[in-house]
Amino acid sequence: SACFPLDDAAGSDKEEWVANLRQIVRQACEAAENAAKNCRIQAYDIVSKAPQVGPKRSKVPCKWFLFGQCYNSDGCEFSHDLADMQARPLAKKVAELCVYFQRGQCSRGPS
Repeated sequence: SACFPLDDAAGSDKEEWVANLRQIVRQACEAAENAAKNCRIQAYDIVSKAPQVGPKRSKVPCKWFLFGQCYNSDGCEFSHDLADMQARPLAKKVAELCVYFQRGQCSRGPS
């Protein structure tokens, strides 16, 4: 069996070859996505068990860390702490007026 269909091959042979190739590509894509997901899970486990080094600079989560793509590591100004990835409970939030709302510049309007 040839790797590629012959130029003079019938249409159904070419269609079967293309269908097989698409299935192989789909399977490879799924395997790559699963591997990336497993890597992210393992990275979160490693980071959550590692001791925090130095003072935290921010409680704002690093959006790149969430995707496993933060290249700043310890030098990142945003948080890599999994606790900071969770929403803050309402009881811990402080009720204060938005400074932008007070200036009449709030992008969310009067709400």
